[in-house]
Amino acid sequence: MQIEKDGIKKLNLGAGKDIRYGFDNHDIAKLPGMGLVFDLNKFPYPIKNNIYDYILANHCIMYILHLDKFFNEIHRIAKPNAIIDIVCPHISANFCNVFSYHYFSIGTLNELEGLSSGFHKVKNFKILERKIIFREARYLGFFMKTISRMITTFFNLNKKMQFIADRLVSKYMPFYSVSYKLKVVK
Repeated sequence: MQIEKDGIKKLNLGAGKDIRYGFDNHDIAKLPGMGLVFDLNKFPYPIKNNIYDYILANHCIMYILHLDKFFNEIHRIAKPNAIIDIVCPHISANFCNVFSYHYFSIGTLNELEGLSSGFHKVKNFKILERKIIFREARYLGFFMKTISRMITTFFNLNKKMQFIADRLVSKYMPFYSVSYKLKVVK
């Protein structure tokens, strides 16, 4: 079930119950509204090359054992200059799940851009934006949403503030998640 809106092909990976209109919704389980059903830990994905202009991976990549293979598959199925939005738990999050393989900090995905050396061969991405998120605002009341947005905004003023939040503040005040906006370089 591939839906195109405004000529932009979009994929919602690990959608669960978050079915989005105008997206190809994916999950490992066949749920209502799910167009693509497959395991993100089985490679290659049953998707053709250079299909998507936009890919959303909201709280699903922590369940992927081999992130290098995952990002190579994302690179393969995305069009050149496609945008990839990733949201995942921060390493300080009070999120505990026996199925999670990874937690993330503000610099975890640096290797995708070639900013650090590593053992795995990963295709190239350009990191457009990184953001550390204090609390998920949709579950909070008005007052706490406001406070959460203020804290999130403050610690994302620049890279130095993100580093302070990531390495120091998160030890005393856990952050909920990290988000990345990537551009596919082909």
